[in-house]
Amino acid sequence: MRKFSLLLKKELRELVTWQSVLPLLIGVLIMFFIGNTIGGIAKEEQANYGKMAVLNEDDSAYTKKLIEDLGREYQIKPLDKTLDDAQALSQAEKEGLNSFIRIPAGFGANIYEKGLEQEIKTVTRLKNFSITGGGNSGATAGAANAIREAVTTQMLQSATGKDAAFLKAPVVSKEKIFINQKSADVDSGSVINAVMSQSLFLPIVMFIVITFASQMIAAAIANEKSDKTLETLLSAPVSRTSVLVAKMSGAGIVALVYAGVYMLSFYFYMNGVTGGMMATAAADSAATTQALQTLGLQLQAGDYLVIGAQLFISILIALSIALIIGATAKDIKAAQAGVAPIVFLILIPYMLTMFTDIEKLPFIVKALIYILPFTHSFTTMNNLFLGNSLGVALGAVYQAVFLVIMIGLAVRLFNSDKIFTLKLEFRKKRQAYTNGQTGGLSAINRRRGDRL
Repeated sequence: MRKFSLLLKKELRELVTWQSVLPLLIGVLIMFFIGNTIGGIAKEEQANYGKMAVLNEDDSAYTKKLIEDLGREYQIKPLDKTLDDAQALSQAEKEGLNSFIRIPAGFGANIYEKGLEQEIKTVTRLKNFSITGGGNSGATAGAANAIREAVTTQMLQSATGKDAAFLKAPVVSKEKIFINQKSADVDSGSVINAVMSQSLFLPIVMFIVITFASQMIAAAIANEKSDKTLETLLSAPVSRTSVLVAKMSGAGIVALVYAGVYMLSFYFYMNGVTGGMMATAAADSAATTQALQTLGLQLQAGDYLVIGAQLFISILIALSIALIIGATAKDIKAAQAGVAPIVFLILIPYMLTMFTDIEKLPFIVKALIYILPFTHSFTTMNNLFLGNSLGVALGAVYQAVFLVIMIGLAVRLFNSDKIFTLKLEFRKKRQAYTNGQTGGLSAINRRRGDRL
């Protein structure tokens, strides 16, 4: 046990270096900085969202009543009606706003007395084309829609004497969704958004961590092999299986730590960008929260343990494959080229589970996707939400069997001398193919010369 702990410490010292930790820390700091910066801008814009600049050129009682009603939803900032659009924008910007509404003279009388169509104008100054470049223009457009809605309501009310809200929407639709044997009166879009907000980070983090861990261990093994230090290590008075387990354990521990750090940094980033709205989207609506509870779409502590276990198994599978590739590679470049296909094996189920339902794919395609062990980690959360315990169990069993097979192959490789002789490289094959072509062309030229 003492020898194994020494081997494990050795692997951790070699894997956890400033060269590997520094990029991680820089990435975390960058994501934290971007999230806080964008979040601060978003909060500032949100603070101005309830403000509304209005330039009213109409002094009629109709318009005054309209603005009074608008003031119940917005904090109205009146502008000098003698100003032109550019001057009015400058006055609005002193209030922290980059847009305003202009109501023309005769607006109320022309609509209510003469029945003439009127035009209100929204004026906005764009200073950039970023996501927040529009400033409070969205609120201004919303206020313009509110004015149209209020005028329509008043005209319907006065013309018919009936409830205007009923005349505009005499039919109301309600949605009811079923998940397994449970149902709830809620729209499907709210449920999908709430579930996605809970499962957004895991696939991204899993893809990044597995890709990083595979490259890391393959490069480490290939480097030891090219430096001849692997031969010295395997010749030491310790079992080769212990060396293999120590290498995989060290890489697995580092990968789990990196996964936690990446999840935390993604959380800070997304929380900052969305102003915390994504993480609390379901909580903002009491109806959606109640529906999630009724439908059983809230993960419990045990569910997160299952997700974490399958994530760890996926990491170990990728590490075992990468370890075999690194041990058979001639050098680091060959190891990196050999690990590249693992990235695609992870990317395929990652993209499919994010954008489509695998069960709807053709049988052959679906079978090929489920053969990939990483697919089952990406589908675990969806199966847990849908109560598909059998799917979760079968996926975990398949991953465990796949892991045992790959570890068995790695153990056989480490316990044999082939680990020193096997060399994974493509350059010689290409060179041999090129030489074969060149030799063939030379023979043809010689025969042509003999004929001449």
